[in-house]
Amino acid sequence: MKVRYSFPVKSKTRTKDEFRLSSRGADIVVETDLDGVVTGISLTYTVDDPGLWPTIKATPNEATEFSVKMHSPFLEDAQQIVRAAEGALSLYGFEKIDWSQPKEEYIPQSAEEESRLDISSMSVSRFRVEGKDKEVTPFSIIATALLRSIELAPHELPLAFYRKGSNDAYEERYIEACIDFLFMLETLFANGKFKKNQVIAEYAAQPELIEAIREVQGDVSLVSIAGRRDPSQGKKIYEQYMSRTTDVVIARIVELRGFLHHSNQKLNISWHPDRHEDYLADALFLNFVCSKIALNIFTSNAFTSENEQEFLRCWRASKNH
Repeated sequence: MKVRYSFPVKSKTRTKDEFRLSSRGADIVVETDLDGVVTGISLTYTVDDPGLWPTIKATPNEATEFSVKMHSPFLEDAQQIVRAAEGALSLYGFEKIDWSQPKEEYIPQSAEEESRLDISSMSVSRFRVEGKDKEVTPFSIIATALLRSIELAPHELPLAFYRKGSNDAYEERYIEACIDFLFMLETLFANGKFKKNQVIAEYAAQPELIEAIREVQGDVSLVSIAGRRDPSQGKKIYEQYMSRTTDVVIARIVELRGFLHHSNQKLNISWHPDRHEDYLADALFLNFVCSKIALNIFTSNAFTSENEQEFLRCWRASKNH
């Protein structure tokens, strides 16, 4: 039995005269389009142990009728190969190798192996919610943001960090999302301090931040949201955020801020810029905290009696046209 992992590649890299490669137990094929632009890389391994082949199990008493068990042998080896190559090949036009979600295929080498194989291939895709599928936002909200621009202008920077963090989280760029949210908090609450203990002291003295943290800790759905994507991240968000005191959470946030602003390979305290899934729990918790703070900024500065009068003036004027 053989297993093949196919990694999509986004690149501006053209090549020619490509041939099959072999390294570290893998047969490697570089895939190109008709113009010679690299579009994918596949790695194929031999899997002799039938216990590592995929299986399907009937689960009539559960939500799904069947469950699929994929052991994914050699997947980490394949990912390590393409991750290591990705950075070097960026010199020549590689933009991204989607190493986190390869297509996984099993290729029988005999009729007997084919008869024992329950499932031959699997790939994972995520479908995002489009604007047309979301709940309607009252026009009064949009109008208020535009009509109260003078009141909101002093808060443009923290709200911009929040907007960018939300977009990064939506695109599953969790490391960038964490950094954006951390900059939002620093802009609002650090009072110009930057040393670890000083920032912790400043944050601990901010009632608005403490209240936002406590409100988010009361939302038990966060653990299941993170856990659906990765059980280890569900455990992480509970152990490092949801079950801790606000002082411990603030210290964790500030420590994360320092960690993501430094990298030292020799001391083994580096983080990989493409391992976003490792920071899902952090990004999710920070997103919820910052959204509460951002909403408070918006409502406290925009929803005033003056805004109501201005909104009604515009509404009446539009009806007279």
